[in-house]
Amino acid sequence: MIQAADRFDLDEQTERLRRLGLRAAGFGMIWLACFAAGVLVLIAADNAAQRLLDTGTRVPGQVVSVQRGKNNAIQVRYRPVGSKDVRVVRIAWDSSRDYASGDEVTVVYDPADQARIRTTGERNLDDRSSWAPAVVLFVAAVLGMPFVAMAAAGWRRRYRAVRATGWRTAIATRMVYERERSRKLIAVIEVEYPDGGTAELEPVASLHGALGPVGKAWRVWVGGRDTDMVVLYPRGRWRDKPLAVPVTEKSARRARPRHRSW
Repeated sequence: MIQAADRFDLDEQTERLRRLGLRAAGFGMIWLACFAAGVLVLIAADNAAQRLLDTGTRVPGQVVSVQRGKNNAIQVRYRPVGSKDVRVVRIAWDSSRDYASGDEVTVVYDPADQARIRTTGERNLDDRSSWAPAVVLFVAAVLGMPFVAMAAAGWRRRYRAVRATGWRTAIATRMVYERERSRKLIAVIEVEYPDGGTAELEPVASLHGALGPVGKAWRVWVGGRDTDMVVLYPRGRWRDKPLAVPVTEKSARRARPRHRSW
């Protein structure tokens, strides 16, 4: 049974592709802001460590133990000025300097807040938890920005391609195949046009992925060409706006079918 596409304005759907590109670019700006925030917080933490080095109280210390691994650190023993008590503190080890138990170091601390402490060789940035969220933002932005940049560029290209080609009605069937050599499963949308022409389209990694049971035929609209194509799928009886699925024309020889949901 062929599931029919809802009635919708194709010109409006073409313009929607442009808006999808703008929305992806907007997400890119958010990731860029996260990146900038992460950088600023890390710079502030580094500046605070430098100010402590410049203005803090210095006393001799001795390395008690060395921790190597995911979080390198040294345990340092020292006596604050005017105190009879000897303290042992953990110092984050992020320099290239090598340490061994018994090594002499210079401890620098803030007399008003002895939790702010470092050595002359180690900044001890993870002594304060304020910079940890910055690292999360920084890493997330580094990972997220390339994806949204590619998505924004891809939707812009598809918008131009669809404007040039227009939309063609077609019957689309979602299939999953297994490559003969690698045994890797690949998703393919097989389309058949009214003039008898056929094509195999491969979905592009996107939040707009085609879902649903394999082997089910849908009446859809296809626009664009080559690597910049879009398939408009109906979303059901109660939703008029179709799902725009980015695809690329597939030229590789298909392997034997193996039915899976995707």
